[in-house]
Amino acid sequence: MTVPTPRLRRRALPVAAALMAGAGLVAAGCGSSAGGAADGDPAGAVPASAPLYAEVVVSPSGAQREDLLAAGRKILRTNDPAGELVAWLNGALRKEGLSFERDVAPWLGERVGVALTSADVGTATRGPGPAFVLVAQSRDDGAARDALGRFGAGRAQERTFDGVDYRVDPRRGVAAAVLDGRVLVGGEAGVHAAISASKGESLAETDKLRRAREDADAAEGLGFLYADVRPLAQALLAGGATRQSGAAALLPALVGVLPETVGARLDVAPDAVRLDAAARGGQGGELLTGPGAADALAALPGRSVFGLGLADVGGALERLLDRLSSGGLNAVGIEALLGQLRATTGLDLRQDLLSWMGDAGLFATRDGGALVVNAKDAGRMRAAVGKLAPLVRMLGGATTRPLDARGVDQGFVVESGHGDRVFVAAAGDRFVVAKGRAALTAALGGGERLGDRDDVKAAAAQLGEGLRPSLFADLPALAGLLGGHGSGHDQRAREARRMLEAFGALVGASRRDGDVTRTRVVATLPG
Repeated sequence: MTVPTPRLRRRALPVAAALMAGAGLVAAGCGSSAGGAADGDPAGAVPASAPLYAEVVVSPSGAQREDLLAAGRKILRTNDPAGELVAWLNGALRKEGLSFERDVAPWLGERVGVALTSADVGTATRGPGPAFVLVAQSRDDGAARDALGRFGAGRAQERTFDGVDYRVDPRRGVAAAVLDGRVLVGGEAGVHAAISASKGESLAETDKLRRAREDADAAEGLGFLYADVRPLAQALLAGGATRQSGAAALLPALVGVLPETVGARLDVAPDAVRLDAAARGGQGGELLTGPGAADALAALPGRSVFGLGLADVGGALERLLDRLSSGGLNAVGIEALLGQLRATTGLDLRQDLLSWMGDAGLFATRDGGALVVNAKDAGRMRAAVGKLAPLVRMLGGATTRPLDARGVDQGFVVESGHGDRVFVAAAGDRFVVAKGRAALTAALGGGERLGDRDDVKAAAAQLGEGLRPSLFADLPALAGLLGGHGSGHDQRAREARRMLEAFGALVGASRRDGDVTRTRVVATLPG
């Protein structure tokens, strides 16, 4: 089989992404119906081992349809969001000699899915790299085959795989096929994988996907995302620096603390977009679900554009270390690494750092950012700061000097050759690591707290179920920062910034439900 180059495979993705992202709003605006659509689950043409899968309802009806159109008007800043997206889709499809109205709308069914077909992500020098495929339900295979005959703008070649005819545009690396109520589009390797899955074992038949859909109550949502976390993480970590280090032996243990699967449901309302995620299994979820996480977020500076609260950081990391070193080779490896740290730096990770760390908050402002940790034992915290300064000097590449600032009991400034300064401080019962003096002042000073902001309160009210946010992002402010870094000359960056500016605050909260960590994220749509 011919495997397209990474460059050609990347060209296949805009067609899939355009159809995935825009078809639902187009179909809603055009009033299309799912009646007569194929019963085939798009996941029925996705390999059972696929680590990533997402799908969207492209023919919503009733209140779901009206809510989607109302949100689309705000996000796209137009009274005709469907018309604008039709033009966008036609721009993506025109490169293959197609148009949405003539070649897609006549056969498009209820759902469209897109998948990464293998956890073997590959690299430019090692293997062919990832394969993606889009699977769309077809309610009229004849109309879909007619469109396939026009696919490729005269460049396409006819090929066959496992008894299925398909067409491929070799210049763009895009292949397409029609198979039993489904239309397959993607890189040639991805389409081959989808054909094999539809004839053999598919993702739709796996317990992992079934449980993820149930956990997220996916049947009621407009969109759904599934991730088989551990195989994907193992592939990514194995291909990174850990292969070349002593930490490689700890890879199974590190992967083992991650969730097994994540399922997430997307809902759209006129005044908000909501994502409900359910992570099954794994360790360390208490960092997000503990009550201290919400308190830590609320206490961050009011001018933050991003904030994250974490509960009992020292306790959570201590328990994580205990699990990693619970026996066997993992215990030997963990203790060896901790011993090496003590011998090299004189720092005992458990006693000198984790023992005093309580709830923590991480924030960013327009001119810097900081980590703020509440100390359970201020004396141990100050002693740790005293050990950290020589450690920084020993590691090289930076110099330190004492920090003299109002409210700081003990601290130092790290200065690099690039003029950047990092401030490390013990102040009362707070430990602060700040990038820039303004961020240090914000972390230590009084004034408005994040929990006092009206937009944060309004967004938090939409979380429901008594949830309090531990995550915050000021999306319009972040959109402004996107333009401030020179990306404004890029058309895609301008479009992304324009859409972000339509939103208000984003907040998120997590809770534990047995073996499942549930996270809800809400992004408001004011106006």
